Amino acid sequence: MVGGVVGGTGKVVDFDFSNVRIKFQPPAPPYPALAKIARIQGTVIVEITIGPDGVPTQATALEGPVQLRATAQNFAMKWRFEPAMLNGVAQYARFKLNMPFRLK
Repeated sequence: MVGGVVGGTGKVVDFDFSNVRIKFQPPAPPYPALAKIARIQGTVIVEITIGPDGVPTQATALEGPVQLRATAQNFAMKWRFEPAMLNGVAQYARFKLNMPFRLK
């Protein structure tokens, strides 16, 4: 696991999303209107950093259609997770989440 620092508050540990437990996943957001009109689809990869309490502190879209990124980041900030534990201690954690956007 690789780490970084969050605003001087502590070390951030990289986790694989499969090792992070979801506490609350909000309903899918409305499709962005301009992206819908332009028929833009795709998957946005969002890097989420959570605090020791499992609440997101940051969400950054790394890849995916530009027109979908803000919606994906805002959606990611509404999720809640179980604290990411390392050696029995809750950590600041960072992981990537794939968010697919598909028109029906």
